[in-house]
This record gives sequence, structure tokens and C-alpha cells, in this order.
Amino acid sequence: MRDINKLIKKYLVKEYPQFSLITKSPIWLRKCRWNPKYKLQTDDKKKTLVADLILSGAIPKFQYSRIVKPLLDDHINFQVLIITLEENYEDNPDMKIFCEKNGIGLKIVIPGIGLQTVTKTNFDYSQEKRELPEEEGWFPAAILDSARGLDKIGFSDIIDDFIDHVETIGNDEQQTIDLVHNTIDSLLQYHPSFKGQFGQFMKLSNFEKLLKLSNPDSSDHVLHSFRVFLAGCPVINEFYESFQNAHRPFCKMEPSKLRVEYAWFLTAIFHDIGKPKEVMEQFIIDQIDDEDVKISITGNENRWVKEHNITARRVLGSLGVFIVNENEEEEWDGGIIEDEDASDITTEWIRIYDEMKSHAVIGAFDFLGDLFKKAAAAGERKHRPFIITHASSAAISILLHDWKIWPDLRKMKLIPINVPMIPMAALLIYIDTWDNYKRSGENPLNYIREYCVDSEGVCVQVEWGDYDLMCKDEIGYIEYKKALKNLIFSLNIKYGITGTI
Repeated sequence: MRDINKLIKKYLVKEYPQFSLITKSPIWLRKCRWNPKYKLQTDDKKKTLVADLILSGAIPKFQYSRIVKPLLDDHINFQVLIITLEENYEDNPDMKIFCEKNGIGLKIVIPGIGLQTVTKTNFDYSQEKRELPEEEGWFPAAILDSARGLDKIGFSDIIDDFIDHVETIGNDEQQTIDLVHNTIDSLLQYHPSFKGQFGQFMKLSNFEKLLKLSNPDSSDHVLHSFRVFLAGCPVINEFYESFQNAHRPFCKMEPSKLRVEYAWFLTAIFHDIGKPKEVMEQFIIDQIDDEDVKISITGNENRWVKEHNITARRVLGSLGVFIVNENEEEEWDGGIIEDEDASDITTEWIRIYDEMKSHAVIGAFDFLGDLFKKAAAAGERKHRPFIITHASSAAISILLHDWKIWPDLRKMKLIPINVPMIPMAALLIYIDTWDNYKRSGENPLNYIREYCVDSEGVCVQVEWGDYDLMCKDEIGYIEYKKALKNLIFSLNIKYGITGTI
């Protein structure tokens, strides 16, 4: 505890250079019988900043409502900051909502790095905003250039055709969306085993149209998913044999027919399909806008007695245990036999699903269950080996990519991911971490200066024009590495304010 206190004091002085630590609170603060752990003042004593260390992640809301909020209202040059540890913040995401609502700062202490800002105080310094380089469209040139002319993946001609067309569209969003839909359809039709599955992606697309009717600034997932796919293709192409070798334990068909680019396609395109269910409750609350109406959307046990969902649960659980065992010499059994060790894992996943807490868990089960339901038809028998070989690894990769449930997955020993076992999940986490380009409308949040894929690995250079926006994503740039171990190629992110890196 002494070490963390010393570290926080060091970070506070660095974060607020115009302030100094003090040991004695101002009289008005002492009178309220609240003694925050860290107190700072400017030399002229005109501004006071206090920081409360909350290790549990549970904010004492009664105290903050009865004491802290009135203090903030009465003293214009007084600010309050809550500091917590990253694992506690991950377990209590509602901390951010509370702090934003009450005008309280929130920072996460990251040893070796500093304080990561989640919610700013009025004393937080904002750097001057800089104008980003202009670039038309929703697909950065650096990504398009890297995805052109790939020589190992089977559907490279379809990708090249997309690139040729998207470069002529410019900033026409609807034309871009139409082109993405048509391209996804072509990619699905490219292999007969996946014809007819386009509808699931369209559910996501149509939901986002509905969502934007009430919130034009809502985050895009449709174009984002295709950008993730495109950015991953040159990586799959460069390290094709590594992905093939990692995927062979999942192969339930003639090995020569294994196509890892299809597993990546399914992983990337469908990785956010669980988002509508995850955010639907808040969406309805926002629409009704009545604090006296209680809205609660949850799943129920009826879902889990349906045959295709039973199969999806058994397969995902079996995969989870296989990955946890980390034996690269073993071959996965395909989930044919119920695995006793998988019961605890899948029980927890079902709880997360039914509480609608993670789009990753929702998406993984919905994606795989829907495929199994369709594949159950007698006419689909010949396609089943291809589906189980490619879709199963895609589903477990989707399930693992949501940072909000990494604390739960750590307890299951699924995080950090052993990359040689399932590099597809590592690639999804990496690209999903940095792709925020135009996710909130036509104005880009950042600029992709470079995207380099070579024999050493991958490196992206992300430039920001707004320091505050960059700070919100910075924790992801730091944390994704902790979710991966035993990398088989480098996965690097360089970032900073445009013109400074």
C-alpha cells in the first residue's frame, strides 16, 4: 500500500505541475468531516484539488452526494478526483457514469505509465487541438494500400475490386455502405458453405440505422468491421503458414482445404454482431426518457434448451478448455463429447449473455448457434466440416475480444491469450484496439499515417488532432499487450498528436 501511495503522489505532481501536495486541508474542507487521501493546492492557494483513492471500485455514493457534491457547488476553484486501479475500473464501469454526472474527475493508475484520464476535472490541461490531414472516405489509404494485390489469400481479387471502387466513391457514405454490403455478399458467395449467411450481418446494419435516428453520434460498427477485416488481410497473407499451422488442431476436414482467410473473414465481419443486444436496454431508456419507468432486458433459460444453442455451448466450452490447456501438440476433438471442465466456463458465459453485459459473448453464441441451426438441415451435411473448422475458431476469437470481460476471462485463464494457440483472436484484439477512424460520423477521430506489414510483424501509426480524445483511447493502446502472450510476430501501435511523431 505504501508503494502505491508513493507512486500516486509522484503521478499527481507530474499530472498537475501547477499544484503542490499539502498535508493540511483548508478550514472549509476540514469542517465537512471528509478527509480525502491526497490534497493539492496552487502556490497562491486559490485552487484546491483533492484525490480520493478507491481501491474497491465502489464509490461511496451517499458520502459523495451529501458532502462532496455540495462542496463542489460552493467552491468554484475546488475540484475532486477519484483514483482507482485498472482492474477495479474494469469491474465497475459505472464509475465513469457517476463521475461524469457529478462533475468529478476519474483517473486510473497504471504503474510505470502514470494516470490515465477517464473523466477530466476543470483543472486538467488540454493541449491545443491540431488539424488532421484530410482524407476522403471511410477507408484510410494506408490500409487500402496494404490490402491490395495479396498473393496467398483466395479471395484477393474481390478485395482488389473493392479497393478500386471505394477509391472512386469519396465521402458518399451510403454508396460506401452499399459497396461494403455487396462485397461481403460476394465474399460469402465465394465459398458455397457460407451462402445464405449474409442476413446476420444485415441485422447489425439495420439496427445501426435505427440507432442513428436518435443518436447521430453513435459509434459505427458496420464500416468498422469491414475495416478490421481489410487491415487483417495483409497480416494473414504475410504470415499465412503460421496461421495455417495454428489452425490445424481445429481442422475437421481435408487439411488441404483449410482456408484461414475465411476464418479471419468470419472473425472480423461478425465480431460486433452482439452489439444491438448489449446496448438495446440503454437505447430504449434514452427513447422513453422517463426515470420512473424501469427497463430491464435479460435473457432466459429458454434459449439454452434449444438444440443449436446446446451445440454452440458445448463447442465453445470445449474450445475454451482446449485453449486454456495450451498444449499445441494436442488436436481439438471438435466438441463432440461433453467436456466436464468446460461446465464452469460456459456457465459464466451464459450469465454474462443473459445479463446482456458483453457483445462479444452475445455475438459468439449467436453467430455459432445460427450457423449450427442452418447446418442442421440434411442438405447442408457436406458443408458441416468446413463450418466447424472455420466458424468455431472465429466464434471463440469473437468471444475473447471484449476488454470489459477480460477480468472474468483472466479468472478462467483465457486471458492473456496464448497467441500460438489462436493468433486470430490476437489479431482481432490488436486491430479493434486502434481502429476508430470515422466511427462517429464524417469527421475522422484520428489519421492512419502508416500501416506496415512485413516479415517482422505489424505496426500502425495513429495520429490524433485532439489530445483529450487520444487520452480516452490511450489505455487501450497500453492494455492490449497485457491480453496477449508468446507473440509469433510483433503487433505494435505508435501514436501521438499529429505532427509530433
